[in-house]
Parts: sequence; C-alpha cells; structure tokens
Amino acid sequence: MGIDIVLQAAQVMALVAWLGGLVLLGLLAAPVIFHSVESRTLAGRLVGMSLTRLETAKLALAALLLTAGIAQIARAEASPWLVVRYPLMGALALSAAYGALVLGPRSRRLARTVGDFDASAQGNADREAFGRVHKILRMLGSIELLAAGALLYFVTNVF
Repeated sequence: MGIDIVLQAAQVMALVAWLGGLVLLGLLAAPVIFHSVESRTLAGRLVGMSLTRLETAKLALAALLLTAGIAQIARAEASPWLVVRYPLMGALALSAAYGALVLGPRSRRLARTVGDFDASAQGNADREAFGRVHKILRMLGSIELLAAGALLYFVTNVF
C-alpha cells in the first residue's frame, strides 16, 4: 500500500507542476509581459526564455509521470480506467517531447531569423512561419492543459 501512495503522489506532483507552469506562463505572465513591455521583440525574448525552461521542466515531469505510471501498471489490477489514464500520460509525454525537441527549436530559430519583430513587415515569410509555429505551440499548450487536468482527476479520484 505504501508504494502505491508514493507513486500516486509522484503523479499528482508532476501534474500539478505541469498545470501550474502552463497557467503561470501562458495565462498570466506572457500576457502581462506583452502588455507592459513596449518592444514586442524584447517581450518575445523574455517569454521565449521562460518557455524554453518550461519545455525542459515538462520533459522531466513527463519522465516522472511515465515512470510512476509504468510502476503502477506493474502493480495494478486490471481496471477500465487504465484505458484512459495511461494513454493520456503518453499523449502528454509526446506533446512535451514534440514541443521541446521540434517546435521550440524551430520557433527560436525563426525568431532569430526575423530579428526585430517591431520592425519586420507583416508579410515577411519568416514572420508568418513563426506565427504558424506559435499557433501550434499555443494549441498544444491548451490540449496539455485539458489533458493534464483530466489526468489529475483520474489520478486522484479513480483507482
């Protein structure tokens, strides 16, 4: 029984940290930074540096979540909730990996190519490409928010 509590606590901590990071940066800090810093370029750099750290944290949290999940699977009795819980964990891990290893670097490369967002024209191909990647990253963040919230419910309420 003791190890089950530890595994569940590890999952809860990972999910709360994941949700907290998304909410803190995506819903609170980024809008405030873009509203209060006059230069979009500087605001983007500040938020981008924070996103890079969040991406790294999400990879570590995904590893913790999956490790605890695998240990639980080895110990658990068959349950219909396993069909929901563990695919959600896998989806979160894949989303974190795709964001940190593919989209994040692509976004940073495009931001460097654009350079000054305050001066670059709206029709700039690199700026438009950055906008598309940014939109995908925002959608992934929204999906992660919903998936992590649902998973937190299943981890804490369904055994």
